[in-house]
Formats: sequence, structure tokens, C-alpha cells
Amino acid sequence: MGGARRPRQDREEGEVALSTRLAAALLACFIASCGGGEGEPDAADALDAGDDGGAGAFMNPFRVAVDGSGSARAGAVELVDDAGSLVLMGTTVPSLAYEITEWAEYGYTLFHVIAPESDTLDVSYLYCRSGGLTWVWHEDYDLPMDYETATGSCTHALEEIEVPDPGLVPLGARPSPAQLVPGFTIAGTDVSYAAGPGTIRIDGRIHDLYPFEAVDCTSECTADPADGWWELHSLLVDPDGRPCFGVLYLMVADATRVQLGYPVCLEPLEHMGDVFYDAAWTVEPGGGGGSVPAGPRPEVLGHVLRPSPRGHAPVP
Repeated sequence: MGGARRPRQDREEGEVALSTRLAAALLACFIASCGGGEGEPDAADALDAGDDGGAGAFMNPFRVAVDGSGSARAGAVELVDDAGSLVLMGTTVPSLAYEITEWAEYGYTLFHVIAPESDTLDVSYLYCRSGGLTWVWHEDYDLPMDYETATGSCTHALEEIEVPDPGLVPLGARPSPAQLVPGFTIAGTDVSYAAGPGTIRIDGRIHDLYPFEAVDCTSECTADPADGWWELHSLLVDPDGRPCFGVLYLMVADATRVQLGYPVCLEPLEHMGDVFYDAAWTVEPGGGGGSVPAGPRPEVLGHVLRPSPRGHAPVP
């Protein structure tokens, strides 16, 4: 849905029905996390965008082109060789397709697109079917995950290409305490989250953890609710201030494990491997995301993260 960015409290009171869910990834394996409150930066601290804030040229294992438009939050969508721009809430934002998911059983190919701004992180998921752009899903620090119809063309090829520097805007802000997801606790050796920013260990380094969106897939995303999950879409910040994005998966069937799915870092761009952590997690009754809105279900659309097509090697 369109509209101005609003505080999370207003969203919870007035847009509960807009919080949706994505689909889950296959569980991989790692040793878990705990963080701590010591040394946590102020949520308003600026991030270190490096010398120019850009992602720099990098190799991507796919080629994507999109020429289309959304119908609510999203305007024009223009991507050539994985880079380009999305018009979001009326603002043209340099954007990058950093991941692709093939959903042959549903006839969809999903493009994961990241677009940092000075005050928020836009994450979008573009659905392509038979060469046509059909849906756009979007979220940021303030706006909950929601979908809209889209039109236009899209093509892709699974071939490695060098993507020039897409000129991404340096991400200049972390989510504020009011923008963090309430009602969840995670307690492990290498991942920890409670009332405020948490911590997560990736490649042996402690990152600050800022879950800013919860997606409820506990009942309507699978045929059997026992196979359901929660998703915490999160900003991750390494000790040098480098911003990353990833999704924490909390599977209903196992409250002793947490998966970090599809992590990607910017400045420069780096694909990270999915990781499993031994960590106990809980959610308060009524916490997390809102009810599932009317519209396409993941079983029909297939959303971003079912079993990942990548390998899931433990990360030391």
C-alpha cells in the first residue's frame, strides 16, 4: 500500500493487516550467539560508508533486467545487468539485485533488490513470470512488508557477470529503538536479541543486530502449521560500521535454533553464506507481525526464501 512513512507504533495500531510473511529457507548449521549490552552503539549513530559509500564493481552469478512499474509504493523499476533504480514513495533510489531465487514449481523467478537511503534501508522482492513483472514486495525501517501488483518486462540468465559500481546511496542510519521488532527474545552463544539492539557473530566477528520487520509465517505459509516460522528482517552492522542485511528464521518446530538466511553486505558488496546458530528463542503472545492480509499467498506466489538454492556450509 502507498502512503507516507510512519512510526512502527502507528503501523501496529493502524496497519496490522499489512504485515505479511515471506517464505522460509532450508535450515543450515552453525554455533550460536550471544551478544551483550556492552559496547552497543547508539541506534542513531551514523554508519561508516567508506570513502565513497559505493558497493564497487563485483561479480554476480546471474544477469537481471527489469523494465516496469509497481502500483502503490513502487513506481518505475529499471534494472540492467543487476543494477539500476527503483522509484519508492516518489523518490528514485539507486538499487541492486543481489540475489535470485528460481521457483519453477510456481512459475516465478524472484529478484532480491536492496536500495539503501540516508535514513532507511529499502528491501524489495520482484516477481517475474513468463517474462512479465507481476508483483513487487517492499519493506523498510518504517513500512511493513507488503505487496502490490506490477507490470512490465523482466529477463534473467544464470551466468556470471561483472556488475559496475551501481552508485548506491550510503546507508547513514540504523533503526531507532522504536523501529525494532518487539516481543522476541533470542539467547545463544553467538546470537542474542531482546529489548534493544542485539548481536550476532558472522565469520568470527560480532555484528550489531537490528531486526526491523517481523513476518508471521506460523500458520498460513505451509500446508502444515507445524512447519511454520517467523522471520526477522534485520540490519547487521560489523565492527567497522559496514552495513549488511539478512533474515533470521525462527522455525516453529525447533525453538533451539536460528537461521541467518541470505545475508549480504554492502560497501563493498559481499555475499555471505547462510548460517545456523544454536540459540533458544521465544515470542510473546500477540508479538511480532500482524495477520495475513487478503491477497496472494506464498503457496501461490512462492516467496523469497524457501529452501535456498545455495549450499549451506557452516561458517567458522
